[in-house]
Amino acid sequence: MNDKYIYKDYSNRFDTNIYIRQFGKEICAPNHSNGPGTRDHYLLHFIVSGKGKYYHNNNVYEVLPSQCFLICPDEVAYYIADEEDPWSYYWIGFSGSRAQPYLDEIALTKTSPVLHVNDMDYIVKCLEDIIESSKIIRGSDIRMLGHLYILLSKLYEESKRPVDQTLQDDYIKKAVEYIEMNYIHNISISDIADNLNLNRSYFSNLFKKKLQVSPQHYLIQLRIDKACDLLIRNQSLSINYIARSVGYTDQLVFSKTFKKVLGLSPSVFRVNNSKKESTR
Repeated sequence: MNDKYIYKDYSNRFDTNIYIRQFGKEICAPNHSNGPGTRDHYLLHFIVSGKGKYYHNNNVYEVLPSQCFLICPDEVAYYIADEEDPWSYYWIGFSGSRAQPYLDEIALTKTSPVLHVNDMDYIVKCLEDIIESSKIIRGSDIRMLGHLYILLSKLYEESKRPVDQTLQDDYIKKAVEYIEMNYIHNISISDIADNLNLNRSYFSNLFKKKLQVSPQHYLIQLRIDKACDLLIRNQSLSINYIARSVGYTDQLVFSKTFKKVLGLSPSVFRVNNSKKESTR
């Protein structure tokens, strides 16, 4: 970072979900300060080097390199760079109907306004890309917004915000409902996670934690249970038809899976259970 100071004030609401209001970067002079004052938008500062203090809601936060701090709309805030080792930082200001929900997901809130950033180099690149995109004559707003979304997604990726227990239960309930409604199709675990807007790995771990079985095994067991019911109730249905009815496009894969789960083939299972039915 050099000592170039950049400030832009954008009021173009290309996307009402979120839109950029200002951005910049600065090597602060000793004791450089701002406020006390309020803003009508969200403002994030990303500290590249140096140190300083952020005063907010009767709290004082010492903000160091690889950290960022949030100033919320209509909140009185004051911050000051250190006298001996002043900040160098980037900032980005934005508004929009989805601004607060995005920040909540990242775990940046009024009561928790400071966040450690694991990969500050990545964030700096996003901010530099926003600065460079602002110089484009046509389409700058769209490109800048794209880089802002990438920046927020990176913060979300790094976030360690604990997911509320009720929300976790809702995820599992919806996952089970999705599986029960779609097991007849060639669905994957990624399809289920995508339906919930969750990372595949996170979803799999959460599912196993809650139900003591992986989503893949749950899906397989449900398909085999449904297949068993069809084999017993519909003696005239072919094995191939039953396989397709429970989500298997390949009869051989279905038969191997069935035998792996129950220890016998679908045809043997049918014969054994037809005998049981006839003796009743």
